[in-house]
Amino acid sequence: MAANAGRRASRGTNARGRNTYAHLQRVALELFLRDGYEATTVDVIVAEAGVSRRTFFHHFQTKLDVLWGDSFDELSRFSQLLWARREPDIRDALLAAIVEHGEGGQYDEVDLLRFQVVRASDLAASYAATWQVEMRRTLGAWLADRSGRTDDDPGVRAAAAALEALRGFVVEEWAASGGQANVGELASAALDVVDIDLT
Repeated sequence: MAANAGRRASRGTNARGRNTYAHLQRVALELFLRDGYEATTVDVIVAEAGVSRRTFFHHFQTKLDVLWGDSFDELSRFSQLLWARREPDIRDALLAAIVEHGEGGQYDEVDLLRFQVVRASDLAASYAATWQVEMRRTLGAWLADRSGRTDDDPGVRAAAAALEALRGFVVEEWAASGGQANVGELASAALDVVDIDLT
């Protein structure tokens, strides 16, 4: 599955293409949740969505790409926001990046559906592991740069792992609230109990 993780789904370049992409993704995720990921074929998805197989494969290489969605594009976007922060305190900078990312519409109904599908399937462990590795890499590189250390420094690696776990907590709490909880408030409460000293 890790090999598929870096693939990007194609939304299309115009409004119609983006709408078709979003429609296919929502229909597929609802079917995955209702009938199970394995039991839901591409043929079932296109029949329910009212599109052709060709249209499906224009937007997604595989049905797994539907599940991944824009996850890694979002990680890249979060990384850009993180590296742009200039707050002197690491926690303040991280919180600002999380809030800005959340305000940019990262967390929506499709993300909630995706989370529910992953949790209800046997894909949860491999999905989470792949995401965690990439997030830890991102956070580790950023922390190393901020602290003047290397990203293989044990302190940097431990801090990156702790912050990735914090991100997981925020997402879990957000999903448990049915997508109603404020991501910034959750992240702020979690960061209040994390002590990071890489000076």
